[in-house]
Amino acid sequence: MARTRRVMTVAGVASGIVAVLALTAGPANAVAAWGSTTQGEGDGFFENWPNRENYPDQAGAIDRKKDGMSVAIRWTSSSGTTGECVDKNGANNGTTLCTVTGLNQRGTVTFKVCARDYSNDIGWINCSRPDSHPLTP
Repeated sequence: MARTRRVMTVAGVASGIVAVLALTAGPANAVAAWGSTTQGEGDGFFENWPNRENYPDQAGAIDRKKDGMSVAIRWTSSSGTTGECVDKNGANNGTTLCTVTGLNQRGTVTFKVCARDYSNDIGWINCSRPDSHPLTP
């Protein structure tokens, strides 16, 4: 049986620490969730805050692999609002941030993080499992 070896990089460990800090630093009742593609192409996060003036709802996508693909976080709310935030500008050059608008602040939001090769339009691939959270009032 072949064994798989996982190598932890400094960037990977640092991004994990940042994700944990982001998840614990927000105000009470906030949704701050993180996901990753299944093949390591990238990560995404979704933040929904009860105090919109100081913390606007936002999403972010981070492309981590030089493979010609983009990384996106895609969401759907229980009220039918959909959106996506796509990092299309290459790997390892920071986070693409997007302001999330149009959410009904009651109900839930479901998101997943996917990779996509726009050059041959193979569709969304290697998506994380859908992750659902209640929205804050």
